[in-house]
Amino acid sequence: LEWLDTNMPGVCNTSSVNAISSKPNIKIFPNPAHEKVEISGIKNEMGIDRVKIYDVSGRLIHSFSIANEQGSINVEFDNPGTYTYVLEGINGFIDSGKIIIVNQ
Repeated sequence: LEWLDTNMPGVCNTSSVNAISSKPNIKIFPNPAHEKVEISGIKNEMGIDRVKIYDVSGRLIHSFSIANEQGSINVEFDNPGTYTYVLEGINGFIDSGKIIIVNQ
């Protein structure tokens, strides 16, 4: 590395990286689901205010507002299958995952 330092033009500055915050402890249940899904573990300081559901092709199926620490989402509008949920807040993306919708 010393050779690179003396023979490569330019300056290489090092910078620190802010610590990456851990993934929020949010639970989405039941999974698989058939009528509705509960979301728990939402803390007000996380700033989560919206849940979006996408199908496997990336098409937005539905968007829900969340106002308190536990939310309930009606999933009866969807066909059975695997969907992606995205939790968003005032500062953007917070968490995502998969949810399976089944017929009963």
